[in-house]
Amino acid sequence: MNQHPFRILALLTFFYPHRGGSQKYAEDLYVGLLEHNPSTEIDVLCYNTCKQPHEEYYRGLHIYRVACFTIIPDRFVLPNPITLMRTLWKLRTRKYNIVNPHVQFFDVSWWGWIYAKLINAKSICTVHTDHAKHQSKFIQLVARFIDETIVRASLKRYDHITVENEHTQRFIINKYHVVNTTVVRGTIDTRQFSHENRTTLVKIPGTDILVGPNTQIVSYIGRLLWTKGVLYAYEAFRELAYSRGDVLFVIAGPGELYEQLASKIMRDGLSQKVLLTGNLNYAEVQQLLRITDIFTLPTHHNEGIPIILLEAGASKCTVITTSVGGIAEIIDDQSGYIIKTHDPRMLKDTIEYALNHPEERKTLANNLQQKIKNKHDISIVSEEFSRVVESIVSK
Repeated sequence: MNQHPFRILALLTFFYPHRGGSQKYAEDLYVGLLEHNPSTEIDVLCYNTCKQPHEEYYRGLHIYRVACFTIIPDRFVLPNPITLMRTLWKLRTRKYNIVNPHVQFFDVSWWGWIYAKLINAKSICTVHTDHAKHQSKFIQLVARFIDETIVRASLKRYDHITVENEHTQRFIINKYHVVNTTVVRGTIDTRQFSHENRTTLVKIPGTDILVGPNTQIVSYIGRLLWTKGVLYAYEAFRELAYSRGDVLFVIAGPGELYEQLASKIMRDGLSQKVLLTGNLNYAEVQQLLRITDIFTLPTHHNEGIPIILLEAGASKCTVITTSVGGIAEIIDDQSGYIIKTHDPRMLKDTIEYALNHPEERKTLANNLQQKIKNKHDISIVSEEFSRVVESIVSK
């Protein structure tokens, strides 16, 4: 690999310790680049959504956090303009080769190309998915308006666009007529994930519940958002919980639907059958995936390639999900089960089918794990990104 001493400024609205797929994608991508090209320096400018120190070193990344105002909790924030300008002025002396904002409908992508020109750097915008989705029609209309105006104008100004899946690449080309695009796939460090053959009692992370080797675990892990399909997951879990004494269901993650789900579980008398863990740290997520037999993500969100699906697949879970966004690029009938969106009945039936066909689901899980190791491992994807950076810097 080329050892050119790149200096990259990454721009993200949300970043560590905020949990989300695009943030984890960026984190693993940059850490992989540092691992394979130690002469690279990467700074991350993000917004201080989790009230953390204004500066921090984390996994080799120098993080600068800017004070911000929450517009839509966990979805959309805007920076304090004075703090942002001061931070950008401070960073101008770092002599970056590349300015790399992520996610086209966040403000960092609207002005990232301008800052790059001002400091004489090249600009690469990383686009993760297509149009934003929200249960509020008004919010979705505003997001679509931003896409058709600010986003459309901004993307044409970048030296290059990277996307994390082919679905998004087609969207960018067809919608905005931006052809200078390269796929840099969703990535994880597959070394961090494995499957645990349970032979004794294990504890469900985030709870005090112990389960034995004869109990199968079906999980949903992710943000508790309407667009992620977690309410449909609960409907399916509830129906199965009444009839399957050999199965435990787990819903893990933070989000706006936590209280609603907690109320439903209590009302239905399922607190020992459907566990609501709340937010888990990354080690706890890894542990839950290791002991999960079937992983569900009935999403209708504006997905790229959900990182949690890669993590579940690398942990050799059997995956049941939808085909929205770039998901169909990793899950097909040889590597998992695809269901319709907004269909808890189909989800319930598919979970039950998978529970009743253990050999079939193990074959699918093995196939998915191998596919992820071959195409989405951090070592492979970081090399792809390094080649893109090298080609843009050398122009």
